[in-house]
Amino acid sequence: MVKAGGGTSGIWRGTAEGGFIFMEVLIALPLLVMLLMGIMTLFFWCMHCYFINLADEELVQEVQGAFAQIMEDALRGEAIEQTGHKEQSFAIISKADPLGKHTRSEEKRPDGKFVITYGLHTMAGTKKLIRGDQLEAPLTGDHALARVTIEELWAEADGSCPGIYKLHIMGRSEVTQHAYTLESAVYLPGP
Repeated sequence: MVKAGGGTSGIWRGTAEGGFIFMEVLIALPLLVMLLMGIMTLFFWCMHCYFINLADEELVQEVQGAFAQIMEDALRGEAIEQTGHKEQSFAIISKADPLGKHTRSEEKRPDGKFVITYGLHTMAGTKKLIRGDQLEAPLTGDHALARVTIEELWAEADGSCPGIYKLHIMGRSEVTQHAYTLESAVYLPGP
């Protein structure tokens, strides 16, 4: 019997209402766990993709920056010679700058010309590009999250066209194992 103004709360006493809540928890809890696992999986997958992308961008940036420095020095030069004391190295011979602007990494020869050497040096398991003898400041390989190693570096004269030199550099990301290569040719008129 329902009392006036009392509502229907007395009807549900002593029924299996507690069983319905228990069943809802049994159904909702695994769904909630699966939803959270899906969100966490998506989050970690996105973070993995972000770090892979970061490593590839760092590879491109380091190789392009180093190659730009090589090209800048080559365009000021008169000739490019292979050096025998290093495995993958070369020297850019340039005339004396009339303004006297030369860096520490340029060596002056007795004939008044300057030599800038480029070579690879292994530091902590990574082959880094070195300009001159500046081992303390390599051009590549110093980013902590995306180590870049330079695998190929060469400059050679084109046998069919005097004064044309081909330049080549290839770097590899130690994180993704992706490679990035740049090549170009410059014309140096000689002395």
